[in-house]
Amino acid sequence: MYRIGIDGGGTRSRFAVLENGKELFRCESGGLNYNSYGEKEILSNLLAAMTALTKAGFKPQDCAGIGAGAAGISNPKAIPFLKGSLRKQGFSCPIVIAGDQEAALVGGIGKKAGILLIAGTGSICMAQDGRGNRFRTGGYGHIIDDAGSAYAVGRDILNAVVRARDGRANPTALEERVFETLSVKTMEEVIAYIYAPERNKKDIAALASILTDTLILEDAAAGRIAAHAAEELTLLVIAALAQINSSAVRTENGPECFPLLLEGGLILKNREINRMFWRILQEKEIPVFPAQKEHDAAYGAALLL
Repeated sequence: MYRIGIDGGGTRSRFAVLENGKELFRCESGGLNYNSYGEKEILSNLLAAMTALTKAGFKPQDCAGIGAGAAGISNPKAIPFLKGSLRKQGFSCPIVIAGDQEAALVGGIGKKAGILLIAGTGSICMAQDGRGNRFRTGGYGHIIDDAGSAYAVGRDILNAVVRARDGRANPTALEERVFETLSVKTMEEVIAYIYAPERNKKDIAALASILTDTLILEDAAAGRIAAHAAEELTLLVIAALAQINSSAVRTENGPECFPLLLEGGLILKNREINRMFWRILQEKEIPVFPAQKEHDAAYGAALLL
């Protein structure tokens, strides 16, 4: 009997087949995000993966369970549709569907107590207490949240530029970098770019790449933006840690130090923000340490059962 783990992403999905913790097979298909694709396309993507599994010799009746970490499950139609679609493929086994961040957490550190912080286009933090309980902080979208994310940094960069331009703040090198990145020569062109109907949060998040390590160290506005992002990300971790039931993982000397896994382009690629982040945690004596990822979200999804 085998298990299937599904990492249902926004553009690509990964499927892993496990038996007694050993990965036997893997395949990919298109995205499963209910907020990004129509039901017909999601069903087609699932069918393509299930066909690959069947061809590899993994029959639905031999499946012990399916765990899926999927983007877009906040949509109330998403989980019933995904479960129903899998049932239509002949799977009568138990099916568990959770957020993609939960699968990434379990894949990354297993089921022991620990924390996952994701800081890419958006931001979210997940924690687990080692007894099957998981807790979330952040991740409520770019309009009201996504603190410390690439989107938040991109927005803060643009804010710093307009404030410097009209005299509310000192001049900043960020203005020249924004103009270069967008290939524009005037502030009016910047505004036209930002508020164009086709613009989305990923376009604003892409501006975070302007915040290079050198610029952070040389430009006051850039330094403040980086420091603010690092502080917001530490708050996500601290709040998540507070929700862990530490009594489940106490040692003779008190609560143990928890593994903290980082994911996402902003926190992994920007060395200065990463350095500031760890420094703040150290200064506040937060009991966490850097974790090395054990497995990916597809593997972790199979462990959600």
